[in-house]
Amino acid sequence: MKKEGSAISSTQPQQAPGAVIAVLGGGYAGLFAAHRAARAVIKARRAGVAVVLVDSGDTWQERTRWHQIAAGETVRSRSRAHIFRGTRVETVTGTVTGIDLDGRALTFGDREPLAFDLLVYAAGSRSNAAVIPGAPAHAHTLDTEQTSKRIAVAIEGHPDGRVLIAGGGLTGIQTAAQIARRHPGVHVMLVSSGAIGHELPGPAQERAARALTGLGIEIVEKCRVEAVEPGCVRWAHGKIDADLMVWTAGFIPSPLAAEAGLAVTGDGQVIVDTALRSVSHPFVFAAGDGAAVPRAGSAYGAYAATATGATAGMNAGRDLAARPVKPLSMGYSFLATSLGPGNAVVQLLHPDGTPRRQALTGKPANALKEAVEHYVAFSVTAERTVPGVYRWAPAPKP
Repeated sequence: MKKEGSAISSTQPQQAPGAVIAVLGGGYAGLFAAHRAARAVIKARRAGVAVVLVDSGDTWQERTRWHQIAAGETVRSRSRAHIFRGTRVETVTGTVTGIDLDGRALTFGDREPLAFDLLVYAAGSRSNAAVIPGAPAHAHTLDTEQTSKRIAVAIEGHPDGRVLIAGGGLTGIQTAAQIARRHPGVHVMLVSSGAIGHELPGPAQERAARALTGLGIEIVEKCRVEAVEPGCVRWAHGKIDADLMVWTAGFIPSPLAAEAGLAVTGDGQVIVDTALRSVSHPFVFAAGDGAAVPRAGSAYGAYAATATGATAGMNAGRDLAARPVKPLSMGYSFLATSLGPGNAVVQLLHPDGTPRRQALTGKPANALKEAVEHYVAFSVTAERTVPGVYRWAPAPKP
């Protein structure tokens, strides 16, 4: 085995000699899960326990900034192996093809399986473009850093073109605004099957829509895209022409949980109890977009991923140490969306996720949103030296 904090070879995953907590997925949920699992094991003074983080790549970026990459901006990357250097967490770089629940192992396409005692499932989500005819072939997504970069390259090839963004949720809003601000010669269209910014309360929706219109973005509501073809999208009343199509109209969890036989919802999220333990397989905890946890606003998002990831990881460590697990306590403070560089709308929330009367816009809103995102990114690394530094809003008291 490698020394603590080193990355296991990307070509030869290894087995730990003692107990193993495997964390599947290296996004927000997986990173905080690995940190907190290691912390729980250390607090319990359990020697010989390895926490192994598995992801298809070593590089981590803030997913909340992929719309900036799509607009042509540069976003800082971090090495997962570097994030966990000097800790009990080891990293495996490889693509997991399946979860063997009977054998308690993660399987890979071209290497030996990785055995585990407990699993934190944090495999995340991806665009649902595959369900729309023609979308996988003719529309871009923000699923990864690489797919987001392809959007930027495509826009450079059409500096005066028409960019159609399908999906009026927060991801679509942020992408449309960022592209419009960075590329004023591009005509941006934001197409939605319902109202723009449907996750936001009414007043915040209106403020977002006004800001988008002020950027010259053409808003098309109540337009459900039924197919994507070269140079256009089709809907019930005809077609809309565009040089470039970007799909942000929905996300789906990784299929690995359902394929493995875990109990999942109709959407494919793992059904968990209050401690984020799988109801069908008690040695599995789930977090992030892959866990069926009630959320305010969108069913997917970075904030819930951090809180559920930290809780699931902590509970996996506590469970392995034969200590009682703790229920998830997650409240809310605000819901935000970027409206281009220097601008945002922030809807303040009660701890239970219901909207307060106050909302922020403009530079103050952007400053708050940026401060929180910097705090989360800072905590990803700072948890290594200051365990527990990341905090989130607790659930409201009954």
